[in-house]
Amino acid sequence: MSQFNRSSSGFAVSRAIMASLLIVGAALFSATAHAAITLTPAGTAQGLILSTFASGFPQSQNVGPLGIGFTSTNGVLVSDKFGDVRLFPTNADNQIAPAATQHYGTVTAGGSLLSNASGIAQVGNNIYMARQGVGEVVQVNQNGSLNQVIVTGLPYVTGIVANPNNGHLYVSTLGMNAVYEIDPVAKTKTLFTSGDIDGLALSSNGNTLFSLNEDTGMITGYSTTTGAVTFAPLFVSTQIDGAVQGLPTLGNNLFVNTRDGKIIEVNLTNRTETTIADGGSRGDFASVDRINSTLLFTQSDSIVRLSLAQVTAVPLPPGIWAGAFTALGGMIISRRRAGKRASAK
Repeated sequence: MSQFNRSSSGFAVSRAIMASLLIVGAALFSATAHAAITLTPAGTAQGLILSTFASGFPQSQNVGPLGIGFTSTNGVLVSDKFGDVRLFPTNADNQIAPAATQHYGTVTAGGSLLSNASGIAQVGNNIYMARQGVGEVVQVNQNGSLNQVIVTGLPYVTGIVANPNNGHLYVSTLGMNAVYEIDPVAKTKTLFTSGDIDGLALSSNGNTLFSLNEDTGMITGYSTTTGAVTFAPLFVSTQIDGAVQGLPTLGNNLFVNTRDGKIIEVNLTNRTETTIADGGSRGDFASVDRINSTLLFTQSDSIVRLSLAQVTAVPLPPGIWAGAFTALGGMIISRRRAGKRASAK
């Protein structure tokens, strides 16, 4: 992993010029032929729809947008490989990343340090982010700037999810064989379980923590109360990366984002898997859009939206926050492999 030194005023000017050029370039890019993830016949048969939330993210080694969070004014925060955090004003589709308000990966205009931004999770109005490169979990403001450091000493921290029952966070530390439970109020961390765990997801009721292991291709569920295995390991693919649980209308199934351009639907009841989208670029993180309860998946330079035709335009009531939308099935998973950490973010 590398750090980016951006301290001069000349850099700020050059970034502003670059952002303007990227807006034009992204618009041209979206109009050109480009391999994009599409639904398979199995996905189409379920009445699913794929659209693009945002495109034109910068990428390196096929990694671009990462964590996704939501503000109290229904804006969307997105972190990326370079440690930047962008604020999109709404959750409307077909936005362009360079046009979003941006806090840079090293130093923002207000002096906030955000390098190596990774997964994002939230409890109520509080938005938390893993900083993989510096081994910290931080709280960020509604505009994506740094608020405060919550916990340090978490090497290669990447995945992060929030438990709506008690407000605690769970984080993975790639290659360090540890998942920690964090109390963000007390600012303490406790070892939750050991193992080479990558992506994390929390069940809608907060009772089960799901883990993704890219090396073995297994998804496993643990009781958040006892740490015991409550969902036996299930092999999906060694390309598994991030995942998110769908609405009850989607059977409360888990939708897995993969590094080889697929979205795989995992039935948590009968333990079967169905590829419902294919042909995409590298997939990393996933999230539930709390505004309309659709599902968002990152690709190498874009974020795509998965929805059902009959629920696409149905928003949640104003003021509904993390505890409520997770009750509808929201889980956030994020990941980054330790074996590739030298090139990550």
